[in-house]
Amino acid sequence: MTADMSTTLGAPAIGGGAPSLSAVRPGTAPAAASDPAPTSLGSGADAPHVIGIDLSLTATGIASSRGWHITVGTEGVTTLPVADRADSLASLSRDIALHIKQPDLVVIEANAAARAYGGASERAGLWWFLVHHLLKQGIPVAEVPPSVRMLYATGKGQASKGAIIEAVATYWPTWKSGGNDNIADAAVLMALGRDHLGAPLAAVPAKHRTALAKVTWPEVAG
Repeated sequence: MTADMSTTLGAPAIGGGAPSLSAVRPGTAPAAASDPAPTSLGSGADAPHVIGIDLSLTATGIASSRGWHITVGTEGVTTLPVADRADSLASLSRDIALHIKQPDLVVIEANAAARAYGGASERAGLWWFLVHHLLKQGIPVAEVPPSVRMLYATGKGQASKGAIIEAVATYWPTWKSGGNDNIADAAVLMALGRDHLGAPLAAVPAKHRTALAKVTWPEVAG
């Protein structure tokens, strides 16, 4: 996680309630809609815009195929009273969606309720708030299990955070994670989506690409 941090006051929550103060940790500043995609395979003005999301309460990683990445999160959600917790999750979802805007495809890591750390219920709530919002906006959403993300990055269904970070530096160096595994995970998900749409950002080994067949892909307008 980078030390550089700024805060932005979130827009009104999807489900109502007061706006939340969410931490926004920029990587490369988000590009304007007219910005060109990074120079790589499948780049160009007509290249599909894909967003990868590694959801987290405190540091959701977001990576765009236009060459930027960012983390967005808030602290202390799990300790709030029920009503405040629900408002905070809805508001955080809205804050994340503000960065996503209207891409051709969003690829999000599937919710993993069995993770070792706390907040599983809250992460699941945030996941559904965000996915519901994206679908209502007409944005196609693909969910990818962690093992499939790891397979696309490393050729193996199990991989350490360090191995994922190294894979991003090797295949997709435009997205400089700075050692942030949330950014690295989001970049892999985004790259997987671009590959599915026929505009890969790098030539990865055939074994890695077997991950493509393990995802239920939504229909994307051509």
